[in-house]
Amino acid sequence: MDFWSEHGIMFVIGLVLWPRMLLIYFGLIPAMSIPPILGLIFVPRMLLVSILTPAYWDTNSILISICWVLAVILDIIGIIFKFVAQAMMLKHLSE
Repeated sequence: MDFWSEHGIMFVIGLVLWPRMLLIYFGLIPAMSIPPILGLIFVPRMLLVSILTPAYWDTNSILISICWVLAVILDIIGIIFKFVAQAMMLKHLSE
């Protein structure tokens, strides 16, 4: 199965920017399963890449490698941003 014959560049951009929305919309998260839901909440891009890796590794290993790098970097940036925003809110509330 080739990724590009199934999806376009807008799908990839959507997965990077709105992974939670696309995971739910395309039904990649099974109903009532706790680990994917926790992954969806805390590290959505890494969950998405872990779902896509077995399906597309054989045909598009370079694309999957790039997606892994982007997923790790963007999820780390997101976690840092959440902690900084939370610290700023707590500092503002304590003043």
